[in-house]
Amino acid sequence: MLVLILMMGCRGKKDPVASQTDTEVIDSGSTDNGTTLEPSSAPEPDSAPGVQPTSEPNADPDQEDTATEVDPEGLRDGWVLVWRDEFSGSEIDTNKWEFEVNGQGGGNNELQYYTDRSENSRIENDALVIEARSESYTGTDGTRNYTSARLRTINKGDWTYGRIEARIRLPYGQGIWPAFWMLPTDWVYGGWAASGEID
Repeated sequence: MLVLILMMGCRGKKDPVASQTDTEVIDSGSTDNGTTLEPSSAPEPDSAPGVQPTSEPNADPDQEDTATEVDPEGLRDGWVLVWRDEFSGSEIDTNKWEFEVNGQGGGNNELQYYTDRSENSRIENDALVIEARSESYTGTDGTRNYTSARLRTINKGDWTYGRIEARIRLPYGQGIWPAFWMLPTDWVYGGWAASGEID
């Protein structure tokens, strides 16, 4: 079973930054509740579900997103949607996401303290915003000079087979390390990274 993880890490960036995402899981195998889903034999479309770019990708992060909604359900032929978060509520849905709170460096000597504060992660304009901040913060793991957030679906959304898709707007700049990845729920082949990781 795989768990989704979203995070924004810091490696020396001094200005606040933000990242946004919509996330969905489309499954063709078995779900975490044992339901079996069968895909049809229809060919897979060439484009990502739900959005069709109206222009070339934009390198300027301050310009508006140019993608438009094509299929409001965001489904590919033959796939069954089993989990989705469009971040349309006023708060992060803790039935779907768990905050990972610590200042242990994320296994990569990261400089931030991951918090569950709204300063670091919140819903704005139907998007999840994860914000890295240059600030002194003290928690049980000590004091760090940066804060950010790390959210995961462990034991709230775990899948064995399927297609994981997300629409994410990423920041740029030295020291910024945004990520979207999957880890196993059960570490049957040993600790990280022996049991696998998909980025």
